[in-house]
Amino acid sequence: MISLYEYQRVNKLLLAAHRGSSGKLTENTLAAFADAIDAGIGIIELDIQITADNKIVVYHDFNPPGFQKRISEINYHEIKTLVVGEKSDSGYDSMHIPLLDDVLKIVAGKCYLMIEIKVNTGNKFLENINKLLDLIIKYNYLENTIFGSFSLDAISNLKQINPDVYTAAIKIPNDRRLPSELRDIVGCEAFICDVEELNQEVCDDAKKHNIFLGVYNVDDEEALNKALKYAARAVATNHPEKIVQLVKDKKIYQF
Repeated sequence: MISLYEYQRVNKLLLAAHRGSSGKLTENTLAAFADAIDAGIGIIELDIQITADNKIVVYHDFNPPGFQKRISEINYHEIKTLVVGEKSDSGYDSMHIPLLDDVLKIVAGKCYLMIEIKVNTGNKFLENINKLLDLIIKYNYLENTIFGSFSLDAISNLKQINPDVYTAAIKIPNDRRLPSELRDIVGCEAFICDVEELNQEVCDDAKKHNIFLGVYNVDDEEALNKALKYAARAVATNHPEKIVQLVKDKKIYQF
């Protein structure tokens, strides 16, 4: 597998599974990630948060079911057996919140990894940046991982600690700043936005400044066609099987 820096120079479309096969199985579960890999996806996207006892877990919402407190205020043993999803026929867990370590065991060597950092957690992320990076390095996956966030501070903090990490600024809806403007602030290599906000201006700016352009919410052919029209290099979908097949039908050169 070539590094993400090398991939940026290759003319291939990168297909991303948004929280795994989230349109089919419970999002951000081991089953959803394994299913997306089986579908032929090129990169897995997931969300991470830090528990009160500094465990890196994969979960999107700040408050898990039955809790008024946020994950950052809860110890891992309190949510380890919490049922957050539906049982599936998969050989992988589809019902519980996994540790990032468990996901890496499934993903490593099979596809790239996109880690979205959820930072509405006080100082938990800052306290655990090195732990996060050390975990990725443990699996020799730093060159195959992209760290993204809606928080520019999170990206800046990562870059300060390790300038070699590959990062993406995720566009806040209705924020009119262009990819190059955000890159100038945080030094990111990639820019990600909702496919609905993709337009010619964004496309031209990303191309002019050699910024990797990605979009999400690509769940049907219309959205895929728009992403292709504006030269998106990566598309994220909740329905990997469907989009993988559409790309094959269009004979697009994909990773």
